[in-house]
Amino acid sequence: MRRSLILVVAVLFAVPAVARAQWGYGWLGAAASIPTGDAADALETGFLGIVGVGINVKSMKGVSVQGEGLFGSRGDGSSTLAGFLGNLAYEWNAEAKLHPYVFAGVGVLVSKPKGGSSNSEGAYQAGGGFSYMAQPKLNIWADVRYLGSGSDATKMNLRAIAAGISMPFGTGGM
Repeated sequence: MRRSLILVVAVLFAVPAVARAQWGYGWLGAAASIPTGDAADALETGFLGIVGVGINVKSMKGVSVQGEGLFGSRGDGSSTLAGFLGNLAYEWNAEAKLHPYVFAGVGVLVSKPKGGSSNSEGAYQAGGGFSYMAQPKLNIWADVRYLGSGSDATKMNLRAIAAGISMPFGTGGM
């Protein structure tokens, strides 16, 4: 129920936001994914590759709507993970060289143990970090995120420490 409510709120904000977008950005990154809770007993620390695109909302300074893909595996190669999440993000003082941001999102994660069948679950994430403007068209970012999915029987919780680069694109509105 709680996830459904979060998804409905995200869609209500996302649809008008995309229609009023001014410009966007894309990013690539990598993360160490550290299992927490019950998952910590069964899984080892792994790797996540991160790719995403965001669209800034013209009428809401600092707010963006994002689509993010995650791909990875456990450190021992025992399982793989893939997912897509839609995020809402807020960035403070984006024109500054160093600026903080937060984000939260919902989506789906698919995990597959080696030699087993894949399992799809609803997922959610929240996190925050800093972005540094290294050049006018290149930012370096680092964040910490909490990623969770599954019901009580298949629950998976990860903390990811991530870093990467982002690049703005476009200058006109949609």
